[in-house]
Amino acid sequence: MGEVHDEKVLPEDKKLNNLRNLMKRYQKELRNKNTHPIRKEYLRKKICHINTMIQQNKKANRIRRSYKHLQEVELSNSIKSYFKEIKGTETTTVIEDINIIEFDRGKKNNRRDSMWARGKLHRKLEELLSWHGYKVIKIDPAYTSKLCPICNNIDNDNRNGKNFKCTCCGHTTDADYNASINIRNRAFDTEVFDIVEKYKYSTKKRHTALKELYEERHKTYINTVA
Repeated sequence: MGEVHDEKVLPEDKKLNNLRNLMKRYQKELRNKNTHPIRKEYLRKKICHINTMIQQNKKANRIRRSYKHLQEVELSNSIKSYFKEIKGTETTTVIEDINIIEFDRGKKNNRRDSMWARGKLHRKLEELLSWHGYKVIKIDPAYTSKLCPICNNIDNDNRNGKNFKCTCCGHTTDADYNASINIRNRAFDTEVFDIVEKYKYSTKKRHTALKELYEERHKTYINTVA
């Protein structure tokens, strides 16, 4: 999915963004009172031409629709596969609460699509599981990607791409697997639950309190092994 997006969708999006940026520059110059009338007439024609190019870019729209369809198929297959695995069991599913996450989306479109896909996956999965009577727990995923489940050390350097290695205790594993362990543990952590409930409507206070909790736990770990 990521390769398809990077190889097919991103290049077309980049072309459209370049055209939009060029049109904005022309529009800004057109509004400038010092721009010569002849130049303004030229700018109007260029803006009209660029706008037509954007509106009639069928290739980009076709690629985007194709990619969205592929996403839908992948999401559907993933949900069906997971449901098949847990059917007939008493499995409790733990997922991130997308609604309370403040994402730093950055500049890349694939990041935005990733968040969109994850949110849609979670919603559809939750709907299916709830319909069939399965328990779903949603947690605040703050720090789950850089938290060591062994010593509770939170460090940006703990994660390097797909690899996780704690800068304190040396715990090493796959980064996604490590995050999943933290997500699972958080679902049944009463102290975390109390913090989330107390600061339900304040992301900043909630995340500050969570970080302080793990820092205290990390200090306890250090004192225990010292």
